[in-house]
Amino acid sequence: MIPIVTQRLTLRSFTPDDWRDVHELALDWSKAPGPAFDKWPTDEAGTKGLAGYFAERERFLAVSLNESATVIGLVAINDIDKQGRQDLGHVIHSQYQDDEIDREALEAAVAFVFNTVEIDVIVTHNDPNHAQLAPLRSLGFQDSGASDGELVLSREARDAR
Repeated sequence: MIPIVTQRLTLRSFTPDDWRDVHELALDWSKAPGPAFDKWPTDEAGTKGLAGYFAERERFLAVSLNESATVIGLVAINDIDKQGRQDLGHVIHSQYQDDEIDREALEAAVAFVFNTVEIDVIVTHNDPNHAQLAPLRSLGFQDSGASDGELVLSREARDAR
């Protein structure tokens, strides 16, 4: 995967060496609201394994700060669903959640998807908490009406912004 570089961030493939940052992110993510099945292992062996798992799959992008190269989040370009919508997931350290860094990462991921995948809609599925949904809404994502925390953004709506 070619890295996506923004003003403050680089979205890139994970490497197994990212495990220390993945460990910090997993500890932080474990305290966030949301279902237990969506949480990550927080022990050293588990986070080493998780970093290796992410590194083996191009759909997982590490969100790293350009200034320090620290991984502070993950963007997952998941499968296209039965309605032909590209599923996009994200986890970002609470220190950066619902701020300009969070929006910058998501905006770069959305642009990447719309520029590289032949789809008309991106969908996200999140626990319906303000901090995780607010940056998505600021980018134009709207409630789908299907379930709490499911937001959608059409290519047309994005282009109109």
